[in-house]
Amino acid sequence: MIRLLFKQVRILTACVSESETQLSKDCHNSSTPPSFDELKKTRPLRRPSGAKSGGQIRHKGMTLKRVREPGEVIEHGLPERCDGCGETSPLSCAQIVERRQVFDIPVVRYEATGHRTLRLQCGCGKLHESQFLSGVRGAVQYEPNIRALAVHLKQGQLLPLARSAQLIDDLYELEVSPATLLA
Repeated sequence: MIRLLFKQVRILTACVSESETQLSKDCHNSSTPPSFDELKKTRPLRRPSGAKSGGQIRHKGMTLKRVREPGEVIEHGLPERCDGCGETSPLSCAQIVERRQVFDIPVVRYEATGHRTLRLQCGCGKLHESQFLSGVRGAVQYEPNIRALAVHLKQGQLLPLARSAQLIDDLYELEVSPATLLA
C-alpha cells in the first residue's frame, strides 16, 4: 500500500514538473508563436488613494437640467372619444400631467451658395457688368467656416489629415480631400 502511494506521488510530481515546464515556456524560449503566449497581468500604475470607489463626499455632481423654454414642444394627444362611453372629450379641458425634455444636436449639412454676375447693355449702348464680392475669388471654393474647422481639427485636436477629412464628411456630408486641408 505504501509502495503504491510512493509510486503515485512520483507520478504526480512528474506531472506537476511537466506542467510547470510548459507554463514557463513562451515564444522566446520555445518554437510556439507569440499568439500562444498567455497574457501576463499588468500592475496598475496608480497608487491606491484610500478613498472608497464611487462619488466622493462634497463632490459637485453634474446633472442635465431642464431649460425654461424648449425649442419645440410635442403634445402627446388624447383620443377624441372616451374609450368607456364613446362621448367626445373636450381637449381644451385636458391638464398637463408630466413634462419631459429630450436634448439632441441638430443634423447639420453643408450649404452651397451660388454667386452670379450680370451684364446689361443700356439703350445708349453702354455695357454694364456687375462684380463678385471680394471674397468670391474662384469658380468653386470653401468658405472661412470650413477652413476654420479644418484648422481646428488639425491643430487643435491633432487629427491626421485623412481623419479630419473623414470627420467633415461624416458630420456635414461634404467630401473634402485630405490635400485640401493642407491649404
